[in-house]
Amino acid sequence: MTKGGRKAALRHAAAIGRTMYVVMYYDDRGMKRMVRKQVYIEPRQERFLKRRARELGVTEAELIRDGIELLDSARPAGASRGSALKAFFGVIDARMRLQVPQTGRDWTREDLYEERLARHAR
Repeated sequence: MTKGGRKAALRHAAAIGRTMYVVMYYDDRGMKRMVRKQVYIEPRQERFLKRRARELGVTEAELIRDGIELLDSARPAGASRGSALKAFFGVIDARMRLQVPQTGRDWTREDLYEERLARHAR
């Protein structure tokens, strides 16, 4: 959208009472900055969102955007649940193939419990 086109859009939006949306979604160069999304959340999520936004002094929308950014930055590039699960099972398989020397213990778990109970009963 050109600067002249943005001005025309602002005039039109003002005439129909929608100035807020045009200003919110376009920057100085007439480029879109935001995409409007409507989502459904549970009542408990709404109460949390309202309370947390009030506590932090931000809008609910800003809090949602921050949450999306946090999720995006927490996932390594190219990672997916499938690849993470495959890597996890690879580690487990490698551990199971380890040759761990057995010491031939001569005690049982019950023996340890009995010994501990006897020690604390004194």
